[in-house]
Amino acid sequence: MSIIEKLRKPRILGIAIFDLVMSFIMMGIIFAILGLPVYIGLLLTIPVGIFAHWIFGIDTTLNYYLSISELPTSDLPTSDLPTSELPTSELPTSELPTSELPTSELPTSE
Repeated sequence: MSIIEKLRKPRILGIAIFDLVMSFIMMGIIFAILGLPVYIGLLLTIPVGIFAHWIFGIDTTLNYYLSISELPTSDLPTSDLPTSELPTSELPTSELPTSELPTSELPTSE
C-alpha cells in the first residue's frame, strides 16, 4: 500500500478526510495569493470540487450521494489480501464431480 493510499484510508461517510483537508488548504492558499477573502475560498471548496469532478467525469463518493455520478470503484469493499494469497481449489473445474450431487426435491408445504 502506497503512502497516498494510507493517507486516504481514514474516511467519513466514504469521503477521504485527507482529500477534504488538502482541498481546504489549497483553496485557502489560492485565495490568499489572489488577495481574495480566504473564508470565501473555504466556503467554495466543496461546490468547486463537486463541479470539477462532474465536468471531468470523475466518479466521487460525494457526487454519488448527490446522484451526479456512479460510486467510484475504489470505494467498493475489497479484501486486504492480495489475489495471489486467496485460497484456490486444487481440482481443475473439469474434474469436479457433478454426478454425485443430490437430485432430491425440496419438500412442499400444502
